[in-house]
Amino acid sequence: MNYMKLERLAKIVEALKTTPRTGWLLRGVYPAIAETIAAHMYESAVLALMLGEELRSCGIEVDPQHAAAVAIVHDAAEAIVGDIVKYTAEAMGKELKERIEVEAARKEIPSVLLLKLLEEYVAQNTMESELVKIAEMLSTLIQSLRYIQHGFSSVSEIACSTAQGIDKILNGDIRLACLRKTLQRYIDMGLRYCSKK
Repeated sequence: MNYMKLERLAKIVEALKTTPRTGWLLRGVYPAIAETIAAHMYESAVLALMLGEELRSCGIEVDPQHAAAVAIVHDAAEAIVGDIVKYTAEAMGKELKERIEVEAARKEIPSVLLLKLLEEYVAQNTMESELVKIAEMLSTLIQSLRYIQHGFSSVSEIACSTAQGIDKILNGDIRLACLRKTLQRYIDMGLRYCSKK
């Protein structure tokens, strides 16, 4: 990698480290304490390592280190296109949103490896990428519960929908079912906020 590529990568990382996640801001979390995209990706990577280790102990073939590598770049395109809000993402459709993000990443991310990991996450066609989906949703759920503890009850919708999403994935994929025991308490904590409208 030459200096110009490294400089471009450094700018992408800087954007990830300094850009708050939009969902928190829209629900009243102060920009100064809003989780950044990079913080979310880091926590997702650590969770992917731990959950991957647990899956392996259940006899599921998965590479926790590879999952962590996928997690650490899974939202990297947001440094280029921004953190697209849920309403906009739903209006434009998942496929179009993902296509825009991947095309932007292909133009700007100067690493074949990082781009390949990002594309793997978007495709959701490996055990590791599926594990990262759970890990990143768990990270979001845990962060929403942190904010609720600090008085930001406006994020309760995120706690509810994320808990429901994790529960649905665990119900739909037998390979991930062994994570149920570990994740159930967090799922239950999030689901408590589904009835508080």
